[in-house]
Amino acid sequence: QEVEVLRKEVVLLTPRAKEAKKAEEELAKLRQALANARAEAQSAAQRAEKERQELQAEKALAVTRLEELDQRMEQMAYHTYERQNTASANVQEEATRQVAEAAARAEALLLEVESLKA
Repeated sequence: QEVEVLRKEVVLLTPRAKEAKKAEEELAKLRQALANARAEAQSAAQRAEKERQELQAEKALAVTRLEELDQRMEQMAYHTYERQNTASANVQEEATRQVAEAAARAEALLLEVESLKA
């Protein structure tokens, strides 16, 4: 009798054991899929961080270049201002020289006219 009871239990438990084994296999697959997903997410996070750092470096370089360009533009504006002032001073000196020469010629002509009158 006891053997018969055990046989019946074995018959009843065998399908459950198979289901439990399938469930364990499915659980193992899910655990592996979770581990793969975690690894992929970590890899994606690392790529994103690397890209963020590269963009940060590009931004810093762009800011530096803009600052350099701004300095060069300021220097060019200052040099242009200096050249304009120098050119203006040169024009003024030339005009003063020409006026002085004209005045000297006029004075010479006046003296010549007076000597002719006399």
